[in-house]
Amino acid sequence: MDRSTYAAADGAPAVGPYSPAVGAGDFVFISGQLALDAGGAMVGATAAEQARKALENLRSLLGSAGLGLDAVVKTTIFLQDMGAFADVNAVYAEFFAEPFPARSTVEVARLPKDALFEIEAIAAASGSSASSGSPTCSSTWRASASGRCPPSSRTPSTCRTPRSAP
Repeated sequence: MDRSTYAAADGAPAVGPYSPAVGAGDFVFISGQLALDAGGAMVGATAAEQARKALENLRSLLGSAGLGLDAVVKTTIFLQDMGAFADVNAVYAEFFAEPFPARSTVEVARLPKDALFEIEAIAAASGSSASSGSPTCSSTWRASASGRCPPSSRTPSTCRTPRSAP
């Protein structure tokens, strides 16, 4: 199976040895997004403020894969304090519309960079408004056995080189 990695050109840097997002089959798996700016500095003093920036980062990262927030089928939210749940929910509702993705929210003792909020997501590469229509593969990509192009081929300026799984 071909795998593709994605990173938003103006997105927050990874804080470890991992890919910001990996496409495999018809899904894109997005690593935990913090409220980091492009320089790696934390944005926001409250969980709600950090949620807004992290969700903006998530939207930008999905865009690098040729997808929108409507492609997200599952999210997991990590909160440093469950007392911020209602405020975070209000921000989350600004980004997602019905039908909402499935979601889990858990309180954790500590997050990277002492963040108050982190979100990871799984998106379906088919069926979102950003990926509808017949894609045209860029010259970098070959169509898969199914005749479909990888999602990143729809945005050649941000696509990454696929690698085959062992």
